[in-house]
Amino acid sequence: MMTNEDRVDDIGPSVEDFALRMGLSIEVEPGDVAGDLIAAVLHWLQANTDCEEHPDPRLAALDAARRGIGHYITETNIDYSAEEVDELGPDSFVAIDANCNGQRWLVTPHIKPDISGEPYA
Repeated sequence: MMTNEDRVDDIGPSVEDFALRMGLSIEVEPGDVAGDLIAAVLHWLQANTDCEEHPDPRLAALDAARRGIGHYITETNIDYSAEEVDELGPDSFVAIDANCNGQRWLVTPHIKPDISGEPYA
């Protein structure tokens, strides 16, 4: 089974290459590098999504971000040596509710993702 340390080792060279290409410093701006890399992956997904489940590729990207946060929470907080393991995983109760240019972007588990013109409350 791949561990979190394995994931760090696997992604490290790609993160370093990305930071170099973006003109960012991992040592000075690790959060900026990670945020930009995550955004780049979501842009890639948006450009490569064509399915009925997500007719708006922007929502596919936001749903992937929501599921990624669920994976991260699960993988960093579960004690796999415990007698009972309750894995949240990608369908954990993580929601993204944001306002962008007067549009409300809402992505939650078990509810169809939506971008509407409704004002953000």
